[in-house]
Amino acid sequence: MTEEIQSPTVKIDDKEYLEADLSKEEMELLNMAKYQAQKEQEAQNQLSLIQDHKRRIIQDLKNSLEGNNKIIDLKENKNESK
Repeated sequence: MTEEIQSPTVKIDDKEYLEADLSKEEMELLNMAKYQAQKEQEAQNQLSLIQDHKRRIIQDLKNSLEGNNKIIDLKENKNESK
């Protein structure tokens, strides 16, 4: 019994294509798309880190302000200015 070695496939819009059947230009486009997908994931990871860091900074600021009793009641300030 011989084992058949199958070429890797690429799936686009729920349709699979054998990489071995792609032309040189199509392989170049596929490689560019794969590269962009990696860059997109890296950017998404970076954005998640930035958003998490921002939330932590805001929480630290909130904790600091509340711990120092620096909370300002905006309704009270509006009444005083009248």
